[in-house]
Amino acid sequence: MDVLIREYHQDDLEGLQKCILALKKFESQFDDDYLVSEESVKDLLFEIQKEKIFVAEVNKKVVGFISVKIENKNDELIVGKIDTLYISDFSVFPDYQGKGIGHSLIKEVEKLAKLKNIRYIKLRVFSKNKAVELYKEMGFVEYETTMLKTI
Repeated sequence: MDVLIREYHQDDLEGLQKCILALKKFESQFDDDYLVSEESVKDLLFEIQKEKIFVAEVNKKVVGFISVKIENKNDELIVGKIDTLYISDFSVFPDYQGKGIGHSLIKEVEKLAKLKNIRYIKLRVFSKNKAVELYKEMGFVEYETTMLKTI
């Protein structure tokens, strides 16, 4: 299977919307209050179009994406303001998972970080998401923990 990782362009809009919907449906299994609607897809699409987006394409079909933005802020564990590349959203269609596509998308983000001389890449992930293993394989380490209690 030939996979092309490239920057998003407007012709990818329909494929990107499908990826976002798949991501929202997947993430809703971890949080009962997670929004999965046409409106929530449009809202997320509006937000990530302000960021850098890479898509994974197979046979001219978008099968995954990753969106990143540069954050420049103080960090509790790192002295001073630093640029961090933050992976805001990331998804690969289930039929294409386990084929190295997610790995390739993250590698593209690493290339961008090196190009911009950014030392850190951060992301947030639901603790029960099986993608945690992919992140660990690629060198990500646990950095902070957010805890939630339902009342």
